[in-house]
Amino acid sequence: MDTDPLLPRKKAPTRRAGVHADSAAQYGTVAGQATDDKRVTTSFLLGNLHCPSCVSSIQEALGDACGRDIVWISPNVVTSVVTVEHRDTGPAVAHVIATMAKSLEAAGFEVCSVTTTSAAVDSLDLDNLADHSYQAADDSAETKGAGALGRLLTAPRFKQSLTKRQQTHLANCEECRHSRPHTPRSGSQTPLLTGARARLERSGTSDLATLSTLESITAVGSSSSIDFAGHAWRATYSIGGMTCTSCVRSIEDELKRRPSVAKVVVNLVNNSAIVDVTEKDEAQVLVQVIEDIGYDVSLEEVVPIDQKSIGTKEGSDAVKEPSQWRATLAIGGMTCASCSNAITAELNKLDWISNVAVNLVSNSATVDFTVAGKENDTAEAIEDMGYEATVDSVVAYEAEPEHEGAQERRVQILVEGAYCKHCPDRLVHSLAAFKPNLEIISAPTVENPKMQIAYVPNTPYLTIRRIWAAIEAADPSFRPSIYHPPTIEERSKAVVARHQRQLLRRVYLSLVIAIPTFIIGIVYMNLVSDDDPWKHYLMKPWVSGINRAQIVLFILATPVYFFATDVFHVRAIKELKNLWRRGSRTPILRRFYKFGSMNLLISLGTTIAYVSSICQLVAAGIEKPNFVEDTHFYFDSVVFLTLFLLLGRLIEAYSKAKTGDAVEILGKLRPSTAILVEKDSLGNTIDSTVKVEMIEFGDVVRVQHGASPVADGVIVQGESSFDESRGLAAKHGILAKGGGEAFEKASKIDLVVFDKTGTLTVGGEPKITDALTYPGSTQEAASQEDTELLFAALKAVEENSSHPIAKAIVSYCKSRTEQLASVDNLQEIPGRGMKAICRGQSFDASFDIIVGNESLMSDNHVAMSESTAAQLETWKREAKSVALVATKPISKDTAPWTLAAALSIADPIRPEAVAIVEALRERGTSVWMLSGDNLVTAKAVASQVGIDPNNVLAEVLPSQKAEKITYLQSTMKAHSGSREHTMKRATVAMVGDGINDSPALTRADVGIAIGSGSDVAISSADFVLVSSDLRAVVTLLELSRTVFRRIRLNFAWAIVYNVLALPVAAGCFYPFTTSSGQHIRLDPVWAALAMALSSISVVLSSLALRIRIPWIGFQDGKIGS
Repeated sequence: MDTDPLLPRKKAPTRRAGVHADSAAQYGTVAGQATDDKRVTTSFLLGNLHCPSCVSSIQEALGDACGRDIVWISPNVVTSVVTVEHRDTGPAVAHVIATMAKSLEAAGFEVCSVTTTSAAVDSLDLDNLADHSYQAADDSAETKGAGALGRLLTAPRFKQSLTKRQQTHLANCEECRHSRPHTPRSGSQTPLLTGARARLERSGTSDLATLSTLESITAVGSSSSIDFAGHAWRATYSIGGMTCTSCVRSIEDELKRRPSVAKVVVNLVNNSAIVDVTEKDEAQVLVQVIEDIGYDVSLEEVVPIDQKSIGTKEGSDAVKEPSQWRATLAIGGMTCASCSNAITAELNKLDWISNVAVNLVSNSATVDFTVAGKENDTAEAIEDMGYEATVDSVVAYEAEPEHEGAQERRVQILVEGAYCKHCPDRLVHSLAAFKPNLEIISAPTVENPKMQIAYVPNTPYLTIRRIWAAIEAADPSFRPSIYHPPTIEERSKAVVARHQRQLLRRVYLSLVIAIPTFIIGIVYMNLVSDDDPWKHYLMKPWVSGINRAQIVLFILATPVYFFATDVFHVRAIKELKNLWRRGSRTPILRRFYKFGSMNLLISLGTTIAYVSSICQLVAAGIEKPNFVEDTHFYFDSVVFLTLFLLLGRLIEAYSKAKTGDAVEILGKLRPSTAILVEKDSLGNTIDSTVKVEMIEFGDVVRVQHGASPVADGVIVQGESSFDESRGLAAKHGILAKGGGEAFEKASKIDLVVFDKTGTLTVGGEPKITDALTYPGSTQEAASQEDTELLFAALKAVEENSSHPIAKAIVSYCKSRTEQLASVDNLQEIPGRGMKAICRGQSFDASFDIIVGNESLMSDNHVAMSESTAAQLETWKREAKSVALVATKPISKDTAPWTLAAALSIADPIRPEAVAIVEALRERGTSVWMLSGDNLVTAKAVASQVGIDPNNVLAEVLPSQKAEKITYLQSTMKAHSGSREHTMKRATVAMVGDGINDSPALTRADVGIAIGSGSDVAISSADFVLVSSDLRAVVTLLELSRTVFRRIRLNFAWAIVYNVLALPVAAGCFYPFTTSSGQHIRLDPVWAALAMALSSISVVLSSLALRIRIPWIGFQDGKIGS
């Protein structure tokens, strides 16, 4: 049975069992897929995925090539990654992946990288698959070592001469010719990952599309032939003005041309770049390089790094075979902690295994071994013990070095209350007692009361808490706090905000000028009658045949051209200067046929319109004609074209900023406080809550069951199940994996399963309403001393759990006794309760204690009188949960367990639960309840909230919850309105909040975690409800439907708009003439408007979902208000 561990903060390899989730949802045109088929997720990184038209081409190409095997396709324009879930066809899966790669290349896309979760595909095969289109056909050295998939890729059709597109790419891309990443053959099924990728792989995350979103798929390896002789430096930049992956690619290409640049990582979402260079001064030079290609940039920091981490010479001995492999196995048949302990003990006997971690809750194991190819032997060893074992994944990795002692810590301390010139000296003297173990790197001043210190923590003598106390003791007015310099995300956010303000000012200027321009250039020239005196005044020739209207338009267009369109002019000029600068590596021929961007097009368009109109004014001034046609002037086009395009840029900038805000909000879910365990002067253990930044190396912290540890550490006491994923990376990866797919599935949900405790019930503050205590052997009244000892032991046990019922028991015990008890050997029995030993003043006074449900009592053969059983039935019919306590003396091995207490816990129903269930049933959604509680209590709760008693699954162990979800998926059928499908299975959503719900959340088609729930549940969900209000569930389902309706509307609108507008834009109507003999054409003003409206209309349509207007925006129904 597991208990909550105490963790001293120490660097240690991350342990987390991988989670294998089979998604059975269909996507696109593929239907009828069997739900029990094994699935494989393969991700393709494309070098030229630019726009939505590429997305449709990709889906069509993959559907035509492998439509029978594909479940769903998810191309991502922002990250340039195409994620495909397809059937696991065993050994033939290599052929399927190769076929998909060929179809993508046949459609004109460049496959830069391929990753897959299939164990049947070799890593070198994937390397060949990603790179074969960039290397010569006679590259026999690598082809020789390729596996089955590699031989497919080197078939005669790939040995023919490269296509023109490939030759052009090969001629222009030095990286593709000389810098193919070397991937050592490790026997693993995916490429060896480093850095952030390795951490996610070790933590069990297999969603590479999620990782791609976090990194923007822009990490580019350097020219590996660079030999670093000195120090290496890592420069961090904030970049403004990036709008798409083309911007990212242009910055990467330019930086990689610099010989001192080793590695480039550009992040589109965070508007930042990280560049590894061999010379520190080069970091500042790169600022000018980025500015020269038209982007705003600021250098945030330059720090030294280990030169080995950024590149090695190709073919050198620096690239070594991995020393360890990590296998993740799914294990069936485990029922208790004894099973997991037995498997751990048996596997530790094998010579090739270095570490074993068995997770009873998720029915999985993570095994580290030192000999390649031993994963199947490991599975056989588990099967020989009578359990089912399946290898989910195998990852090659280098073991993290263990640190023997504490590392130096550097902290910046901001001290408020330093008012005079003597205060800085007093601050410095307050820390003199810690010298020489503490060094003051930068002393504070009155103007800048920040001091930076460096020290090696030595708990409990030298810690940040002791330093705090010393500063505060020096003067009561001193208030220290840890100063956190702005992060790269915060700095990038400031750069983006500055870019938005620049656009906004130009939009204001253009809009103000566009109003009179519209009145004069459109209304008076085209719509007002010729008899109008004001029109006559404006249109009458004034100087050299030029009318007053054109003079006014010239005055209005001039500030727009120079002060609003300048953002496009500056970018275009920098792009051209960079292209033609001395030392440019761009071939001369390419400079003429492939250059510029949308900035250049806009700049040229407005410049031609403005300059040609100026030339007409000059020509009229020289020739002095009697009348000049208005059609010779395009001043109004300058104004309107600038306004429309700036509006589009502004809307795009704000939309992209919202994406970054979503990532920032998710970052706030990580733990901010820790429970510090210390001893007082009498040796008693004291728990205190402190900020995470106040934790030091060597501290002991308590991690409650289901919570996240605040740092890496080593378990020193107890056992537990908790989420040890690094910060929010795994959480964001899973949420990003949900993304659009999860919204699509949520729009088709047929059945919603609610967990009972903490979901349908309040859960946060349940109360003990009844208590029967009989610590003696006769279930009769006991002495006050015995009762207080029992409650003290019960409190000590339940303090190690974050379950709502445990919190209620702790609160009740505190009100009954102030006595303290010492417990050890804490264990948690999933779905049953907890077990421990209570240490008394003597051995005879010590006893074993178990606390849990009736099943736990039954497993331990606890006798119960008829009156007690009748009382329990009464409580259950009142929808109360039951907790039982039993004890036995440890001095007598054969002594039976004796019932010591019976508690009833009332967990109030959420006020909105009844209305939510009713709303779901009205929309045709079936509602079920899943609970580990007894059947009587579960049905009583179900009847209170309006759930059919036949739709209650009770007495379900945590390991069985995922099986129940699978059962519902396989037996329930989908609905279309009132009609039930006979073949299509139901789409199931699971709503939960606890660690016990995480396997079910993962197994469900859509997992919904309540934000106040445990960290493990949040990390397993597709959606996280920030509030605990269940009304958000119905809102989510309705929003999903509304979003997909709007997507279809936007798609239909774009088709109709372009079908009607393209013939006009192409000049199809120009041969026709009007009654006045003029050709039918689109005026440049209206052409500019039509071009901008093509994209603006779709963006505004999506943004209109925020407007609470019927038939236009999304309206959140007032449920249960």
